[in-house]
Amino acid sequence: MSAGGPYQSAMLHVVRRNKNSVIIWAILSVVVFVFVFWGVEAVVSGPGMNSVATVGATPIEPLEVQRAEFNLVQAYRNAYKDQFTPELRASLNLRQQALEGLIDRAVLSQRADELGIEISDGELRDVILGNPSFQREGRFDKDLYVRALRYSRLTPADYEASRRRDLAIQRLQQLVQDGVTVSEDEVRDAVVSEMETRTFRFVKLPTTEFEAEVDVGDEAAVQAAYEQFKTKYAKPDRVRSSVLVFAPEVYADQVEVADEEITEIYDANKDTRFTQPHEVSARHILIKVEAGADDETKAEARARLEEIQTKVAAGEDFAALATEHSEDAGSAVKGGDLGFFGKGRMVPAFEEAAFALEPGGTSDIVESPFGFHLIRVEEVREERVKPIEEVREEIVTELQVAGGSDLAKSAADAAHEALEGGRSMEEIAAENQMVLQTPEPFAASAPIPGIGRSYPLTSALFDLEAGEHSDVSMVEKSWVVARMDERLPAETPPLEEVRSLVLGDLRRVEGEKKGKAAAEALLAQARELGSLEKAAEAAGRTIETSQALNRQGPYVPGMGVNQELKDAVFSLSDDSPLADRVFASLGDSMVVGIGEVDEPTETEIDEKLAGTRQVLLDESRQNLFRRYVAELKAETDIQVNTQLLEQLPPV
Repeated sequence: MSAGGPYQSAMLHVVRRNKNSVIIWAILSVVVFVFVFWGVEAVVSGPGMNSVATVGATPIEPLEVQRAEFNLVQAYRNAYKDQFTPELRASLNLRQQALEGLIDRAVLSQRADELGIEISDGELRDVILGNPSFQREGRFDKDLYVRALRYSRLTPADYEASRRRDLAIQRLQQLVQDGVTVSEDEVRDAVVSEMETRTFRFVKLPTTEFEAEVDVGDEAAVQAAYEQFKTKYAKPDRVRSSVLVFAPEVYADQVEVADEEITEIYDANKDTRFTQPHEVSARHILIKVEAGADDETKAEARARLEEIQTKVAAGEDFAALATEHSEDAGSAVKGGDLGFFGKGRMVPAFEEAAFALEPGGTSDIVESPFGFHLIRVEEVREERVKPIEEVREEIVTELQVAGGSDLAKSAADAAHEALEGGRSMEEIAAENQMVLQTPEPFAASAPIPGIGRSYPLTSALFDLEAGEHSDVSMVEKSWVVARMDERLPAETPPLEEVRSLVLGDLRRVEGEKKGKAAAEALLAQARELGSLEKAAEAAGRTIETSQALNRQGPYVPGMGVNQELKDAVFSLSDDSPLADRVFASLGDSMVVGIGEVDEPTETEIDEKLAGTRQVLLDESRQNLFRRYVAELKAETDIQVNTQLLEQLPPV
């Protein structure tokens, strides 16, 4: 049995992709042995209840499953916080997880009994006395112990029996995992695999290049494309509405701001918001040096910057030199301009040099973790408290906006009350000299055109009948009252209405086919010539080089998620320099060949060996234990009352 339903979020995607990793297994182990089974026996309310499952002769009762599911919910909620949405919970299928865990525990407990594994009173006592949850100031506190169990509706006897069983299962796990080893070659290969980076060379054949060759005059082909993509053109359920928008800025001029209010805001923020910190505006020229670079590499970088320094000293324009030579891509395009920054924003060496300069001054060469810099300070702002006169308008505007929002809310509330009394939106709009907005129909998941996005408001509108109005809602800082005028059911527009879209899709699909065929021909020629370079030259195509990749994750920079491409790149070698097939990248076709391979140094490998050895050992042990549990379950008569499981009330 397995948890049902596909995972619906990036978080679940991570769990699924790493379900065999030691990290995920460790997390699930904590959930299983701490949250699910702590005191399971205590909540079972005696014989006579129908069992959700039987494991051999051991019944699993409904309350056990509910308690286990509840504790799993709490565990995931604690782990994922606000990200633990109802959709995520449904996708996790926690009830099934809870039942699976209870079944695992039952078969392991039975095998521990068969093997005669016993936990002595002394061992159990040591575990309980050492539990921090039962300690006060580092010492076991019996009253705290009893209160904690009472809070969980457990007696000491129930809890101790459950813990004794868990300890026996842990002892069994240790016995199964004893003797598991990993070889030094395995460890070294894993380190190299993790740290190795590669580029790949590729020829891209853009789909757009072939779309112009597609004949869209064949009406049968157009009709076929329309049928193929009909669901794409479908319009979902939509509503047509009328909306009154009460914007704060409309009411801001009505807000009178007293001098006392201005002074109060100023005094409350004088030492923070209205204190201008000591800042400098600077440009820099960076010559990068990678972390851990040797002395020779550093000397070469410094020598390059010294040449630029000579040009600065001779009067050449600093900004122009930064644009030409700086290796800080973000600032080089702006002439090295970093804007204003205060203390604590830059690395210490850079900051110290910049704040020591006068306006127009240029530093000597400064070394930082990023490389070598020349710094030119353009302007200095000394720390000062802005006088109230300087910030008065800012404070007035702030108070007027806040007051305007309050007045807008009051007006919206009054309009809502009038609607409740039978007035129409049209009458209210006319009386308030407002425009009654009638946005284009919109779907439940879309923003209201011209108004903004508000899930509470759109959800409410889809629950209303025609002619009914919503409560007051805030949308994009304005207060809004809306009326649901008409519900438009989902529909698929006729071909003529979406013909331009259909023709675009037809060109794209056929262009992709032609591009793939051309790429396959190029790959065949590269194999025949024994070189991607020769084939590209003969075809008049350009070879590009990717960014460096590592093996972690499916993402390929600039090309999106493409695990198959990544796997192919890391399978290439000097003996097999071409990928065995054409790949797609964002709709375009690519022929892929080997690039540069950067393997870790012996020093880097040695630094990683110990940690990787432990990870592989833990993973091997967990894999072995999972197989052992699966074998036990296969040998055990397990019966599940699916109907009763589905009928259990939600927790």
